[in-house]
Amino acid sequence: MNFRTIIIVLLFGVAILLAGCTQTTPPPAPMATSPTTTTPTMATPEPTSTLGYIPGPMPSNFAVNADVDRNTVAIRPNITITYRGGKGINYVYAMDVVVTRSDGVVLKDTILRPRVNDIIEIEGTTGTDRVQVFITLITKDPPSGPYLIFDEQMRFR
Repeated sequence: MNFRTIIIVLLFGVAILLAGCTQTTPPPAPMATSPTTTTPTMATPEPTSTLGYIPGPMPSNFAVNADVDRNTVAIRPNITITYRGGKGINYVYAMDVVVTRSDGVVLKDTILRPRVNDIIEIEGTTGTDRVQVFITLITKDPPSGPYLIFDEQMRFR
């Protein structure tokens, strides 16, 4: 009986060692608690986007929407961008937001694989800020983008 127990324990030990050695790539790093990042940079005198985008509207069967709102009640002049989805909701890879503030600072923020009602909030100025929203698709035909879906000068009231 004792010999059988030792053999079984050894077989389990070998099986455990072999199972731990079968993984060839390390597991992906855990995601941060917030999927968005904001990167400030200085802008040129004429505010333009640094993202090269496909001119023209998105194809209608891939169209999605985003709502952009200026906070006019609070002390902080925040700009809130809310992803709303649309026909192409399953084909959206990323939503990029570029805010060119009136003080010359350009803020960029991205949500990968956005879901309906995902929000990006960027602090603007008390002047007029340019807000651009870009959508990148995961398709090859039509090209994946980015497509410019919103480009507006927004004034703080």
